[in-house]
Amino acid sequence: MKLLIPIMFLVACGGDNNVPLDPDSPVLPQDSGPPVDLGPPRETFTSSQLLAIGEIAEAEMIGGPADRAIIKLMAPAAELDWNIHSHPGGSTINVVTENNVMTVTYDFVPTEQFEWYLLLKNTGPTEMTVDVVVDLYGAMTITFL
Repeated sequence: MKLLIPIMFLVACGGDNNVPLDPDSPVLPQDSGPPVDLGPPRETFTSSQLLAIGEIAEAEMIGGPADRAIIKLMAPAAELDWNIHSHPGGSTINVVTENNVMTVTYDFVPTEQFEWYLLLKNTGPTEMTVDVVVDLYGAMTITFL
């Protein structure tokens, strides 16, 4: 009996740490995509950004914890660098950075009410067009600068 209790405990506690404890929870990790029950976006923003070699394009997103932006980026080659960051009070908060990607789907829920920036950079040897689709929820806004 003494051996049976620890074995039962290990079996009960085992499993994948990436699985939510509550399978009905709408909260998923940032990079796993939107929750199934999220509903339609308030607005869908679309843009095509033509980037010369080494060129950067930046969009300003304004939002806070009650808002959400599901960002989809599509480049013709895996030569897109991108990030989301903010500069509150002169400091820098980096949310996410990826280099040399071709496609991105990122579910961004701001931690604080700030101006957040979506930065795109062409790191390839030729110009390219990056297609940007952002589903906006709550009061989140986005504008390319």
